[in-house]
Amino acid sequence: MALSQQLVQKQTQKLVMTQDLRQSIELLVMSNVELNERLQKELLENPLLEEGVQPGSEQVGALDKIRDRLEAQSREDYEQSDSASDSGNEGNALEWNRERLNHDRNDAFSQSSYEKTESKHAWLQNAISAPESLQDHLMAQLGDLNLDAADFRVCEILISAIDDNGFLIQDPHDLLTDLGQSADRLSDYLGLIQGLEPCGCGSRGVHEALLVQARQAIPADPVSIDLLANHFDLLEKLDYQRIEKNTGYTSDQIDAALQRISHFEPYPGSRYASLRPDYIVPELSVELHDGELFIVLHDDAIPDLRINAEMQQQLEHGRHNAADQEYIKNKLSAAQWLIHGLEQRKSTLLKTMQSILKFQRDFFLHGPESLRPLTLREVAQDIDMHESTVSRITTAKYVETPWGIVELKYFFDSGVKSQNGNESYSATSIQNRIQQLVAAEDPAQPLADQQIVAELQEHGIKIARRTVAKYRNNLGLLSADQRKRLNRIQKKTTPKIGEK
Repeated sequence: MALSQQLVQKQTQKLVMTQDLRQSIELLVMSNVELNERLQKELLENPLLEEGVQPGSEQVGALDKIRDRLEAQSREDYEQSDSASDSGNEGNALEWNRERLNHDRNDAFSQSSYEKTESKHAWLQNAISAPESLQDHLMAQLGDLNLDAADFRVCEILISAIDDNGFLIQDPHDLLTDLGQSADRLSDYLGLIQGLEPCGCGSRGVHEALLVQARQAIPADPVSIDLLANHFDLLEKLDYQRIEKNTGYTSDQIDAALQRISHFEPYPGSRYASLRPDYIVPELSVELHDGELFIVLHDDAIPDLRINAEMQQQLEHGRHNAADQEYIKNKLSAAQWLIHGLEQRKSTLLKTMQSILKFQRDFFLHGPESLRPLTLREVAQDIDMHESTVSRITTAKYVETPWGIVELKYFFDSGVKSQNGNESYSATSIQNRIQQLVAAEDPAQPLADQQIVAELQEHGIKIARRTVAKYRNNLGLLSADQRKRLNRIQKKTTPKIGEK
């Protein structure tokens, strides 16, 4: 068969991810705190935007009117480009350029919008604090050690590679190699940093951090040091039998060592963590009045945007050169898409919450135990939207309920069928039941996973033992054997009434 080349014309359809579409998607994912920051940035950068009443049909009409005028003028300027270039005095009444546009915009912002915004969002500004960072705290101590310049520089680089938990996030050998230092001195540098307060910073994980603290404790405890240095894996499992067999220590010695280790800090830098707080400000609340549930939207933290009236008037009565026209049209288009995107975000959020309320009504009335299994697909089909849209709008969005503040994603949960097959139980509701069972158990005779399975089956919940173990681990609960050993340790170290 001979090969040949030919031109073929065919028609295809494909989705093009425009910048405006990408912006709309970004708005859906943002929390209200992130959205507030984004809109404040847009208010500063786009001279056609100002904060005010949420635009209605009149606002949209004004946008269209401005766009039509700009397009008509663009065609006129194109046809008369030669004569326009010769007319040096035309447009002197209003000289349009980017600097003037931004200057006018900033003046208007500083005189009106800023004052409103400052009071409106004072709650957020007052909440932000700047605590001393862990790195600053360590560097202040390092400056008191009278190190020579070379050693100080190495320690400074190592400290800069410590995260807020107090752990090194880069290989210290690589850091020393980059500085032209010998790896032979690594233990000296790390020992110096790990001896600063809080003790253990500069470690490479929880194991090393605990071991450093054990070695520097006064008085030192050889059993604690030995268990951490040589038997940490067994220590994590509270495997007394193998520890006793491998070390010869008695159970009392192991109990005492564990009690001592429990006072160490596994994440030594956590007290000085300099991470910016993650503010959770609910955008919605569900309230119960006279037996009816109502959804309330809380959007006070989100600025209402509109087209700047002063700029709008100047646009309608001024003439501008081609470059300024293009700039204004781009800013106008960006403003229009942003306003539309905000309206779409609000509408999608309310529709999604209404659907969640319909499916999870029992949760809002009776609590977490009544949470039913729910999928993104069910809600997406209910509100006639794509699953990805529902996933985005439920990310980092919180609702205040009679049972606390929860993320919208909380309501989407897998589950298991009841024994009769007529009911379904969500994973969250089952985990709550497991937590209640463990909290009510006899500490001296804790419930094994199989016993928990039997308890759940009595309530009609059919579940496998391995699923119970998985849910128990998710809750951070130890196994029955470990809970029993831990209870024994606590009983030995808790003083009796009247003891000091």
